[in-house]
Amino acid sequence: MAGRLGVAPATLRTWDRRYGLGPSDHTTGRHRRYGPADIARLERMHRALLRGAAPAEAARYARSSTEDTDAPAEPPRRPAHRIGRGLRLPGASRRARGLGRALLAMDAPAAQAVLAEAIAEDGVAAAWDQLAGPVLAALAERELAPVSHLAAQCVRAALATAEVGAPLPAHDNPVLLFSADPAALPPRVLATALVQRGIPATVLLAAFPAEALAALARRLSPAAILFWAADPGQAEPRFFHRVKGRVPMFACGPGWAEAELPDRIRRAGTLAETAARLEASLG
Repeated sequence: MAGRLGVAPATLRTWDRRYGLGPSDHTTGRHRRYGPADIARLERMHRALLRGAAPAEAARYARSSTEDTDAPAEPPRRPAHRIGRGLRLPGASRRARGLGRALLAMDAPAAQAVLAEAIAEDGVAAAWDQLAGPVLAALAERELAPVSHLAAQCVRAALATAEVGAPLPAHDNPVLLFSADPAALPPRVLATALVQRGIPATVLLAAFPAEALAALARRLSPAAILFWAADPGQAEPRFFHRVKGRVPMFACGPGWAEAELPDRIRRAGTLAETAARLEASLG
C-alpha cells in the first residue's frame, strides 16, 4: 500500500495510529489486510495532503467522503500558513505551493507525500529541478533555518526511498560526485538519479584540497567526475587541472558560472539534463 501511494510505510502506520485510517480486514497472525474501503480512504487522505490540507483535516475528509455521499468532491486546502507569510515562488506549480505550505506548517508527512508523488511521476532529478530545489531556495531567502532543516530531512528520506529496488549496477566504476559543502543536496539527488539508472555513484561532500581530490580520482578510476559548487567560493578549478586521462568531467552548479575552465570540462545544466548526459556517455 505504501508503494501504491508513494509514501513511507511509517507514514501509513502514523495515519493508522493517529487517525484510524488503517487496514480493517484481519488475516491469520498479526497481519491485517487493506480492503477497498480502506484503500479509498487512504487515497482521499493522500490527495488532500497534496493539496496542502493539514493531516487532521485530511483525515476527517477521507473518513467523511466514504461515509457521507453528500461530502464535497474537492479535498480541503490548508487555509493559511502557520509560520509567517508564504514563500516567494513565482510561477510555481501546484506541487511546489503544496510542498511550501507543508514545510511552513512543519508537516513532514505531507511534505514527503508531495515529494514521493513528484519523484514517481517525473523522476528524482526533475523533482529536484522543478520542485524541491526552488522551494528550498525560497526557504533560504526567508532565512527559516528550522524549516530548511526539515526540508533537507524530507528530501534525504525521499531519496532513500527512491533507491529501494534500484537495478543492479551496469558498470563497475562509479561516477564520483564532489562538493565542498557537507550539506549539499544536489550531488545526493544526482547520485540517486544515476543509481536508478543502474549507474553506481559515490558522493564525497567535504572541502578537501584539490590535490587530495585528484589523487582519489586517480586511485578509483571513475567512469565520470562531477564537481558541484553552489557559489564561487566552493568552485575549485585547480581540481580539473590535476586530473589526468580522458575521464569525462562536469562542472555543475551556479558556482561555476564565471569560472574559467579547461576546454575538456563540460558545464552541466539542470540535474535532469546532467543525469541524461551521464547516462548517454556511459551507455
